Amino acid sequence: MTGIKLCGFQTVEDVRMATRLPIESIGFVMVPGRRRTVSLDHLPEMLSAVPAGLKKVAVLKDASLVDAVAWQTRYSFDVLQLHGTESPAYCETLKKMVGVSLCKVFDASARPVSEAGLSEYAPWIDRILLDSAQGGSGKSFDWTGIPQWQKAAKAYGLPVWVAGGLHPDNVGALIRRYGPDGVDVSSGIETDGRKDGLLINRFVERVMASGDEEERGGGTEGVLEIR
Repeated sequence: MTGIKLCGFQTVEDVRMATRLPIESIGFVMVPGRRRTVSLDHLPEMLSAVPAGLKKVAVLKDASLVDAVAWQTRYSFDVLQLHGTESPAYCETLKKMVGVSLCKVFDASARPVSEAGLSEYAPWIDRILLDSAQGGSGKSFDWTGIPQWQKAAKAYGLPVWVAGGLHPDNVGALIRRYGPDGVDVSSGIETDGRKDGLLINRFVERVMASGDEEERGGGTEGVLEIR
């Protein structure tokens, strides 16, 4: 089944609402100055509301190693998602210092990467996330480059997830055409800048409905409900 990460949560109520659904991980933006940046005063309560078995992801962008390690030490995230220009050397050092899973975000609107282009990152990262040049903007990119990224990542056994402008009405087409290992959404499950339970529910339904119908024994549209 395609993995699902819902991102950009800022309230305990929204965390509790979303984590009732069959998702893989939930993300918290730790980038100073962004609209969805989480309040450090509220973060502990939000993290405590995440059920066991669901991955807690910190979204970072060009954070200093000191900050990244301090946040990881204090909050014990399961994944650190690196959205900036972090180098292979940065990833190596961070991996050795904190030991948790690293997801490196790549600009998928640029020329698709080759196996050689991933070789220096591959030993230190655990997942690739393809996003548009302006990650977090809700803008999509040309999906036709996805297969080349998947081919390059396969050489190193790295899962390829996709973000960038996803929402309930296009995520099904993405999955059917390109079969990413997972999808990541933030603005696509919001209305007027706030998390929308209906859109969250619909997004998860569409992801599930785009999987193997035979294995599941039928569609899933309409079977999920956030209470």
